[in-house]
Amino acid sequence: MKETVLIIEDELALGESIKFIIEASGFETLFAPAGFAAFELLKKHAAEIDLIICDINLPDISGYNILTMVKNEPGLYKIPFIFLSAYADEKDVLKSLNMGADGYVTKPFFAKELIKVIRHAILKKKDTA
Repeated sequence: MKETVLIIEDELALGESIKFIIEASGFETLFAPAGFAAFELLKKHAAEIDLIICDINLPDISGYNILTMVKNEPGLYKIPFIFLSAYADEKDVLKSLNMGADGYVTKPFFAKELIKVIRHAILKKKDTA
């Protein structure tokens, strides 16, 4: 069974590119263009989601708020969470990791880098399960 990645990205063209890259690498995807839409997918598909990739700057709610919600929810807190953001400053990366993110990729990104981070986070989750 293929692992499923939830992509939370408000730039639709970029979201489609991320979806294509991830699916071409052998994963299933779910897509949400904003935070509240992501919450709905998480409610419906929590048991199927193996990893979350999330932008920080979303139109309705911050990616930081989504991370906090995921890490505080008993049924979701073990799902690896990776930020994919244009914020490239070290303080943003450190803030994200200190909040519980499992990885951080800056935009623009290389497809190989993104897939490497995804695979590492999923393997790490399996090793601790």
